[in-house]
Amino acid sequence: NYWWFLWFLWESDFLETLRAQYSRGLHVLDAGAGLGVNSILIAKLGHSVIAFDNGACQTEHMALNVLRNDVGSQVSVLRADVENFDEWAGALIGNTSGRHFDVILACGMAYLPMRVFARLLDLIELVADEDFVWPLECGRDPFDIEDAQAGNLRLAMQRR
Repeated sequence: NYWWFLWFLWESDFLETLRAQYSRGLHVLDAGAGLGVNSILIAKLGHSVIAFDNGACQTEHMALNVLRNDVGSQVSVLRADVENFDEWAGALIGNTSGRHFDVILACGMAYLPMRVFARLLDLIELVADEDFVWPLECGRDPFDIEDAQAGNLRLAMQRR
């Protein structure tokens, strides 16, 4: 669940192990960031984050949370829809064709309709570093009887 992943980010060496590998702070994309809780924690650990969500309410509260937690210089908040990423993704990567994001978070987004999830995968292919890390199942509830994510998880594995 959501809080389990937040605990994982805080308690594990996941981000610090990656930082050591890259010898610098990480560049993280938080897709479907909601209220920005994961983004704030990642910024507090010394990494830069671009966090987006398509809801006006979510991004408004995310921006407030970022300011209240004094990580405004490390977290950029963007209201954006993954289905229309070709309209805004260029702003994420600028004019470069090299490194973009070391870590992609998309917690809970494996439940998206497959058509929308495929667009998320297209976005990831565009903006992710060649050796990026994606903790794909970070939104998975272990008690899913029907596992509504199964088709999307298979699609993600085939494309990577």
